[in-house]
Formats: sequence, C-alpha cells, structure tokens
Amino acid sequence: MSNSFKTYSNVNADSRLAEGFLFWHKQCPNAIAININDKNYTYSELFNKSLYIYSKIKHLESELIGIQCENHVDSYAAILAVSYLGSAYAPLNAKYPAEKIKEIVEDAKLKHVVCFNNDFDFCSKPI
Repeated sequence: MSNSFKTYSNVNADSRLAEGFLFWHKQCPNAIAININDKNYTYSELFNKSLYIYSKIKHLESELIGIQCENHVDSYAAILAVSYLGSAYAPLNAKYPAEKIKEIVEDAKLKHVVCFNNDFDFCSKPI
C-alpha cells in the first residue's frame, strides 16, 4: 500500500477499496462516483457520507461487520466506511425475512450491523 494514502482526512486506508476510492476522491472530487436511480453522487459527496459513518463506527474492533443493504448511496458509503477500518462486510438485505437475517448474522458471527432507518439515518446495532 502506498504511504501517500495510508492516512487521508483522518481515515486509515487499510484496504485496496479504501485506498482506490481515496485516490480518486483526491484526484477528482467533483466527478461522478456513482449513479443510483438516476441520481449522481460525486466522490466528494460519497466521501462525506462515508466519513460520517466511519466517525460512528471507528471504535469497532471487528473483522466482519454486517451492513443492511439497499440500493441507496448510504449503503455504498457504509461499505467504504467499513473498508476504512480494514474490516470486511457482510451484506444483509433488509427485504429478507427476520429469521433469514438472524441466520446470516449467526452464521457469520457478526458482532455489529450498520443499518439505516426509514429516513436513511445511520444506526449501528451491537449484536
């Protein structure tokens, strides 16, 4: 890993995903990073969302963190935030029945799940 991106805006780039994203954010912050449902999000917008989530989860010491995923920019920001920790993530589809989600959480031995309420406000649930 290049030392130039090891620490960037108080984020440790401990994964290739984080390092690559931070590289492009630094190179072209106003370029479109992602398009979801015909809405464009710039690298800067995605970075700011991911940095907010990172600030809420940076204390977690887990190798694997669940992310309750939907096709929303906050889910992608959460993936980046988890990658800043150097952790892996397990996607959890919010549309799955509760028993299926419980089974995945138990099988993956998840200790934490990053999720969003109906307004896509961030929350983290210790399991």
